Amino acid sequence: MLKHILQFVITLVLVILIGFAGLFLFSEGSRIQAGEEPVELIAEPIPEEPAPAEEEVPVPEEEPEADPLPEGLVAVDGTYSGPVTGAGGNFLVSDDDDAVTFSFAGDILFDEYYATGAAAKQRGGAAQCFGAELLSLLRGSDVFIVNNEFPYTDRGTPTPGKTYTFRAHPQNADWLKDIGADLVTLANNHTYDFDETSLLDTLSTLQERGIPYLGAGAQLAEASSTAFFYLDSTKEDGTHARMTVAVLNATRIEQDGVPDTKAATETTPGVFRCYDSALLCQRIREAKELADFVIVTVHWGTEKTTQLDWGQEQLGPEIAAAGADLIVGAHPHILQRIDYIGEMPVAYSLGNFYFTSFTVDTGVLQAVFEPSTQSLKTLRFVPCLQANTSVNLLDGAEKQRVLDEMRAMSPGAAIDDDGVISRR
Repeated sequence: MLKHILQFVITLVLVILIGFAGLFLFSEGSRIQAGEEPVELIAEPIPEEPAPAEEEVPVPEEEPEADPLPEGLVAVDGTYSGPVTGAGGNFLVSDDDDAVTFSFAGDILFDEYYATGAAAKQRGGAAQCFGAELLSLLRGSDVFIVNNEFPYTDRGTPTPGKTYTFRAHPQNADWLKDIGADLVTLANNHTYDFDETSLLDTLSTLQERGIPYLGAGAQLAEASSTAFFYLDSTKEDGTHARMTVAVLNATRIEQDGVPDTKAATETTPGVFRCYDSALLCQRIREAKELADFVIVTVHWGTEKTTQLDWGQEQLGPEIAAAGADLIVGAHPHILQRIDYIGEMPVAYSLGNFYFTSFTVDTGVLQAVFEPSTQSLKTLRFVPCLQANTSVNLLDGAEKQRVLDEMRAMSPGAAIDDDGVISRR
């Protein structure tokens, strides 16, 4: 009996299991027929955290190398630049503090028949006629330019009818070295005082001593030449900053058609005249194509008056329009105002520097250039006094007196207590 009951239970369990299996197969077949895919269990990978991006270190831009210097440059050594073979030229000015100083002074006279030349000869040279501080300033300038208002010669015939005719012994040209002159300007109304001979003797005298000059020549091409100064400044990192400064010199004194001081022509000696400014403006434009800064030194104006004449008022804007960056004037024998034509500063007259025994205010104009920015960093007027055939720097109340007088006649320029000039 027990055996039959056990068989029944086993049979019942098998029937039930077979029923469940059939039911499962029927259900799965129905899903497939309905287009459903069987469910698959897929293990999704755990996403990895992205690695932190490496910080980009900026690569410093390489500073462009300075343009190569032209070949054949003559080094300016702070006394004179030689050798030279004519007007103008290409000169190297090396500096290590990114500040190159050009100093300009007015008229000088070394003729021993006049007080200044006689005093210099008696004292043992022109350097003995300048105060120690002023002499240090002139010699310490990287470039010192002065107006040489006389010829060096022992020959020639004085210009007939001319009230004052000057000449100095050729050996007196050595005095230029003593005061630190690096270049002299010759476009003035006394370079030709003892005819063509005196002019040619002056050129050869300066060439023999290696003293550069501007504004006169054996023919017009030489007389209208430009001096290019290549400023080469060494920076703290050992690299070089460079800038080019061009200087020209011309005269518009003796405004009649037959001047005593002959103009240079294509074939004859003389000075660079700019009564007609066309060639001067052409030379300025040519210089501007090669230089970062162009300076024009010009002999102009009316003697012994602070008032500008029509020639200065006409020529100044023409020079500015041609592209000049600074004008330094001479001839009136006294100081005239400092002004601006647009952005271009003009020192209309620096007056006598070492020219007579009379007491007269004078000064030195200093332009400090910054090669790293290829710009004029500072323009400064340094007050001086010519008296008793000596020239000295002024200080204290006398310095302020001259600065006050310059301010009074220069409404377009601001001049601070140290003589630094800026545009109002």
